[in-house]
Amino acid sequence: MKRSNRIINEGDLQAYVDGKLNSSQRKVVEQYLENNAEEAERINAYIEQNNLMQSMYSNTDPEQLKRVKTNFKLLGIGKKYLFSPLSIAASISWLVVGVFIGLIYSNTSPSLVKEVAVKFPLNAISAHVVYSPEVKHPVEVTADQEVHLVKWLSKRLKQQIKIPDLNPLGYALVGGRLLPAGDGPAAQFMYENEKGERLTLYIVAQKAKDTAFQFFEEKKVKVFSWRDNNTGFAIVGSVSKENLLNAATKIYDELII
Repeated sequence: MKRSNRIINEGDLQAYVDGKLNSSQRKVVEQYLENNAEEAERINAYIEQNNLMQSMYSNTDPEQLKRVKTNFKLLGIGKKYLFSPLSIAASISWLVVGVFIGLIYSNTSPSLVKEVAVKFPLNAISAHVVYSPEVKHPVEVTADQEVHLVKWLSKRLKQQIKIPDLNPLGYALVGGRLLPAGDGPAAQFMYENEKGERLTLYIVAQKAKDTAFQFFEEKKVKVFSWRDNNTGFAIVGSVSKENLLNAATKIYDELII
């Protein structure tokens, strides 16, 4: 095949994802992707997302589906922020639906979505990296003082806090602590299983209205984060993505208001 010298831009790639190119244009883009493995991975993931959404919203108004896809792409800020729906759909399809609905009716600006997409999960990861390795002082208040812990952190965050029960997943509560979060406080709850693997749940009060559900990974530390009723939640751990997703699902189910 003769190699094309035409520069491929993001518009070409999005048109390829959406199936809007003719056969000759598609061949040019496919040739480009063959020589750009990282871009090919990103574009293939977008195609998988489109296929999943198409099947989930087969009876949805086309314009509404278009808005879902547009909002979803706002969260695909490069490879690290890409939500992988095929790996998640089997166990959490109902949550994906809820997230898409939240995105459709969100009034949040794209810039604010991107800011939250980067800052919030990174804060949760930073807190996890600092405190999860601690042996003697992993928490400020231990699990045997759970009532006091809930009352204290609820008062500081100025909202009623509930500690999810992850015992069915093999993770017992270790305790919790108060953390700074920009211009306000955050709560961190720590869980541990029999292998000594730890998860931390990071909760912060935020005023933005988006309900973005996202996955992020930084140096083998993974986080699933989402928002509900002006509260941000992030579950963090160095466990498999599937196990962390199970914890996120359990927490979401318990804390949804």
